[in-house]
Amino acid sequence: MNKIKLKKDNSTDFLQEIASSPLLKEYDVTINNCNMFNQYLKITLNCENCKSFLDCKNEPKGMSAYIERNPSSYQLKRKYCKYMLEEQRKEEIAKRFQTLFMPKAIKDANFKEFNVASLSRQKILKFATEFAANYKNGNQTKGLYVAGNFQIGKTYALASIANLLAENGIDSLLIYLPDMIRELKSLLNSGEFEDKINLLKSVDVLMLDDIGAEMPSAWVRDEILCPILNYRLQEGLPVFFSSNYTINGLRDFYTRIDNSANNADRLIARIKNVSVFIEME
Repeated sequence: MNKIKLKKDNSTDFLQEIASSPLLKEYDVTINNCNMFNQYLKITLNCENCKSFLDCKNEPKGMSAYIERNPSSYQLKRKYCKYMLEEQRKEEIAKRFQTLFMPKAIKDANFKEFNVASLSRQKILKFATEFAANYKNGNQTKGLYVAGNFQIGKTYALASIANLLAENGIDSLLIYLPDMIRELKSLLNSGEFEDKINLLKSVDVLMLDDIGAEMPSAWVRDEILCPILNYRLQEGLPVFFSSNYTINGLRDFYTRIDNSANNADRLIARIKNVSVFIEME
């Protein structure tokens, strides 16, 4: 639509110029409603030239306009534009994908940028897609244990899954476990400790990044991880993990703490019960 230069010095010219707009050919423009139609044209022109929510020139921002026809009159109505709806969708996704002790940029991870060159990466993508569909349909399903070398993209994989889940209306919490453990230790004698534990137990989908990278501790193994995983197992709540260790390697890590193979096996059994293992390459 070409920009309208209205001749406001003459009411007849002003009315004719408004009425001549192709956007108004189906409406009866009169001296009584021409100001309303003028406002509609300005808003619509702004929308036609707009490229993004940040580029919006309308007030309030992110609102387009339409004309509602009544039996004896017209009314100018406002509605959210496509860019505002997209912003709201992004905000909703951001609320559903929560993180603790993770870099802010990790929330931008997505499967469009995820390297699927290897079979194991293809399996991760397939698992995530099927998991989201099953979870939405109310089917109980296990999470995923992603093992692999340093800096291979395990955390990025978990974050991509979290964003996929958020897009499907599923809440998740991705935590860098070593820092979480440090905070729990600092909160041990405060009321916040139980609040944190309850959060880890009850969130829809829990993601523990870098399990086995925390300081070796029987307390972590037996008093933190085992109770959390046991609760989630009983409630059918899935858990995702990333680790530099395979399952057997993680068992050795937790056994070496105090040579308690039984306690290590108890934890590993719960990990296996709440997740499926994929070694990432």
